[in-house]
Amino acid sequence: EQVYLDILNRRFDNALQVVRKIPKKELDYGLLHTFLSKGCQWGHIQSVDYIWYRFVMRLPILIVSPNLLCDIGNLALHEEKGFIPDQLYIHYMKFHGKKKGEHDPYRYELLRIRVESFAKGTMNKTTFKEKWKMYLEDMDSQLPPTAEIKVRDFPFLTKAMGDCTKHEIMELLFTKSGLSV
Repeated sequence: EQVYLDILNRRFDNALQVVRKIPKKELDYGLLHTFLSKGCQWGHIQSVDYIWYRFVMRLPILIVSPNLLCDIGNLALHEEKGFIPDQLYIHYMKFHGKKKGEHDPYRYELLRIRVESFAKGTMNKTTFKEKWKMYLEDMDSQLPPTAEIKVRDFPFLTKAMGDCTKHEIMELLFTKSGLSV
């Protein structure tokens, strides 16, 4: 009962200490799901990180809903947890994924987060061409041709274009050269 109160009153550090001490067999599914969703809602990355790796990745106890996966992805993107977005997408495809070619806003959002996470995490380490290649592999080849893609959804990818010349960008956008990076 006290753990629920700590979670609902945003005392996540206290709740995390208690949850870490509870044996796995005594943990309640509802408690873990509430902790994960509230931790995500209030941006407590330590709680989200712990529950994600412990009870979704290592011990696959939780099945996370698509909208919560997207929320976790956005939190991970802004907290620079670069490995989580790939895992979120894999989890989504395993439990919720639709057939390729169908309109799926969750799939779009999780792919967008993957691309943005890569673009942000490797901002100065990789070229725009490498980031664009990942975009093509993740977004362009995975989504239906009718998917509406907005440049404003990709601020970190857009920022990475800063070093490119107009000619390089035009070549990447409008030629069908195989991108060998």
